[in-house]
Amino acid sequence: MRINAFILILMMMALVMGMIFTFAACAGKKENAKVEEIKVTDVYRKLRNQVFTISPQDIGIELKSKTQPWGILMEFGLPGAVVTLVTFGSGEASMYFSSGGGVLGGGEHETVRKAAKAFVAFSETYLEKMKPGSTYPLPKDGNVKFLVLTGKGVFSSQEFLETDLRENKSKFSPLFHKGHQLITELRLISERMEREGSTK
Repeated sequence: MRINAFILILMMMALVMGMIFTFAACAGKKENAKVEEIKVTDVYRKLRNQVFTISPQDIGIELKSKTQPWGILMEFGLPGAVVTLVTFGSGEASMYFSSGGGVLGGGEHETVRKAAKAFVAFSETYLEKMKPGSTYPLPKDGNVKFLVLTGKGVFSSQEFLETDLRENKSKFSPLFHKGHQLITELRLISERMEREGSTK
């Protein structure tokens, strides 16, 4: 258990630091910069596709209406890769890296579960600004997109510049910040586990 916890800490810390430095680099890129090909591993593709094939009942969620969101994906396009934050109304939260690796099982912690449920519930106010779809392409480098899982299917947003969302220049900025609150809770849990591990 201690080894698994330590691995989780390293993965979470790498994720948060990697995203900070990568987005800083993205913000300063020129528009005519060469587009890198996205690396997608078979494991990532399987995990991501699985999200679109399960039902809310499969993970113990009973919907009160067909329009009720039961999950949301927030996806970040990075140079040559994509990070997918997967969140369910049950409180589970995970992150998948298209280039390999990720963070699983964040919902084991109460603060993460609370932030995850809030993120999913908050997404309902954005459904009217999204469109139902059956294909889910990955976002381009420097962009962010949202995919909301409902009883009526998957609703997808357009792609937004990460800088616009971060600087509150988009109507989707509040949803973006709600997702980052969840990422912050994941980071705080990792820091706490690291401190506890260092005292043992």
